[in-house]
Amino acid sequence: MSDRVPAMISVEIHVKPEKAEHCPTFTVGHFLRSDAIYSAKYDGSGLIEVLRGHEYLSHPFAVTMYGGEVYWTDWRTNTLAKANKWTGNNVTVVQRTNTQPFDLQVYHPSRQPQAPNPCAANDGLGPCSHLCLINYNQTFSCACPHLMKLGADRHTCYESRQFLLYARQIEIRGVDIDNPYYNYIISFTVPDIDNVTVVDYDASEQRIYWSDVRTQTIKRAFINGTGVETVVSAGRGRAVAHRRLQNVYYNIYLVGTALQYLLLAEQPSVS
Repeated sequence: MSDRVPAMISVEIHVKPEKAEHCPTFTVGHFLRSDAIYSAKYDGSGLIEVLRGHEYLSHPFAVTMYGGEVYWTDWRTNTLAKANKWTGNNVTVVQRTNTQPFDLQVYHPSRQPQAPNPCAANDGLGPCSHLCLINYNQTFSCACPHLMKLGADRHTCYESRQFLLYARQIEIRGVDIDNPYYNYIISFTVPDIDNVTVVDYDASEQRIYWSDVRTQTIKRAFINGTGVETVVSAGRGRAVAHRRLQNVYYNIYLVGTALQYLLLAEQPSVS
C-alpha cells in the first residue's frame, strides 16, 4: 500500500475512555483515485483500508459508526449503506434516496451523554403543557405545536386564531403577528401548490382558499394541513378565489381574448 495519506471528506471519532489511545477514527477519502473507507489511530498511525472498490462506495461523502458496523452515504449511487467496520464485509444498502445524500448521524440512547433530564417528569413534558425542549447546561424551554402560542408564564400553551396569512409562488404560510419568525400554521407547498396568486381565509370553518394559475384551480384546506381538495377547476383560465357565505366567487380570464367572466360555484358541503 502506498504511504500517501487519503484526502478525507468525513471523519467519525470513536472513543472508549479506558482505551482512548487505541481507538480508531474512521475516514472516507479518495486514495489513488479509488474512493475508500479507512481507519487509523488518533496519532495517524495504523492506517487500515476497510473497504474500497465496491459498487456502493463509488463516491462516498459522510461516515459514521454504530456497534460493529460503519455507515456511509454515497453520491453516485444515492444510497446509505453499511458494512462490517473491521473487515468491510457484508455491504448492505440501508436506504436509497432520490437525490444525493449528505451527512448522516446515528441517534441511539447509548450514544447520548448521561445527564439529568429536566423534561423527564410528566411523561417527558416536564413543567411544560405541550412540548419540553432540552437546552444546554441541563436547562429547558417550553414550546407549542401549530395553532397555539406560549403564555406569559412561558410554560403553558393556549389556542389562538390571530395570525398573518401570506402567499408566495409555491407556498402559503401563516405566522404569528407578534413574532413573524414563528410559523403559526403548517406551511402549504408542493405538491398541493404550484403557483399561488390569491389566498383567502374562512374564519368560521378555519379553511384556507387559494387560486393556482399553473393548475388553474381553486383549492382549499383546513389550517391544520388536512382536507386539501379542489373546489373549482377552471380549465384554460385563471381563477381568483373570493368566498362569501356558501359560495365561491371567481373570475375567469380566457387565454387569448379580452373576455372576462364572473362565475359562482357552490362550495361542497362541510364535512
